[in-house]
Amino acid sequence: MKKASYESQNPFNLPKRPLLIVMSGPSGAGKDVVLTKMKELGCPL
Repeated sequence: MKKASYESQNPFNLPKRPLLIVMSGPSGAGKDVVLTKMKELGCPL
C-alpha cells in the first residue's frame, strides 16, 4: 500500500511547525461553525 504524501494529508497547505490562529468575533458570529468545518476538512486542530 502506498503511503500518502504530506501534501495530500495537508489540504490547507499549512507549515509543519506550529501555527497560532486566533479566531475572534462576537457571540453568535459562527466561530464554532468555522472550527467544525475545518475539522471536517482535515485541518489538524
